[in-house]
Amino acid sequence: MTPTRTRSKVSGGASAINVISELVASKPYLPFNLRTVSAAIQISSNHFSHLFHKQHKVCFSEYLTEQRLNYSKNLLKDLALNIAEVALKSGFHDAGYFTRRFKQKTGLTPREWRLKLERD
Repeated sequence: MTPTRTRSKVSGGASAINVISELVASKPYLPFNLRTVSAAIQISSNHFSHLFHKQHKVCFSEYLTEQRLNYSKNLLKDLALNIAEVALKSGFHDAGYFTRRFKQKTGLTPREWRLKLERD
């Protein structure tokens, strides 16, 4: 397969969304955002958003946040890391925002989640 054919396959449609989705799921801590991922596959942000939502039934930012929160749950098992470090290592630049989103999704703050893990 020539590089041109690979680019055209990845730059349009579901295959590009699959590549981005897998990358975000495997490395959610990287500094992803809508503008950079859509530019990387050479489509507009609006078109990328439309394709992503059509495939995943959630917007890109919500998917990214969900992947980062899932990643943070594993990091919270490491008691050597404080909550701010977990937030940063998960891709959140603001520990307060991380805590709010974590509680919104799990019903517990990261600290409460960690205490629950210790009891179980």
